[in-house]
Amino acid sequence: QWLRNIGSDEDGNSGLKFPVAIAFSYYGNEDRIYVADQGHAKIQVFDLQGNFQFAFGSKVSQGMLGWKWHEGEFVRLQSIAIDSQGQVHAADCYMNNIQILNAQNGDYISSYGSFGTSLGQLNLPLDIAITGSGQTVVTNIENKRVEIITIP
Repeated sequence: QWLRNIGSDEDGNSGLKFPVAIAFSYYGNEDRIYVADQGHAKIQVFDLQGNFQFAFGSKVSQGMLGWKWHEGEFVRLQSIAIDSQGQVHAADCYMNNIQILNAQNGDYISSYGSFGTSLGQLNLPLDIAITGSGQTVVTNIENKRVEIITIP
C-alpha cells in the first residue's frame, strides 16, 4: 500500500532531480533519510514523514584545465552509506573517490580512494556499504571486483 512520496510536494513537484541512492540514519532522536541526488550533486535529507530537512554538497566546476574539485563537491554522486559514527560516506563514480561528510551539516571530514587498477584503487565505484566493523565495501565496476577497504 502506497504511503507517501519523499522529495515532492503535494502537487507532485519534485525537489529531486536524479535520486540514485538512499541511506538511513538512526542516531539521536531524529531518524532521517539521506538521498543521493546525482542531478543536483547534493545529498538531500528528509525526516521519516518525507519532510525536507536540509541538503549539502555541490557540483564540481569544470574549467579549461579540467575539473576543479573541492571538498564536499561531486561530479557524479552515485552512492551513499552511513557509518556507526553517523558520518556519510559518499561515492563519486567519476572522481573515483569516497568522501566522508558530517551527517548533521555536510562538513567535509576526509576522503579515500583514488583512480587506478591496483588493489584498493577505484575505477567506477557504483555502490558502497559499511560493515558493522567499519569497513567500506565498494563495487568497483571497471576493475571487475568488489573492494573491502579499511579506513585508517
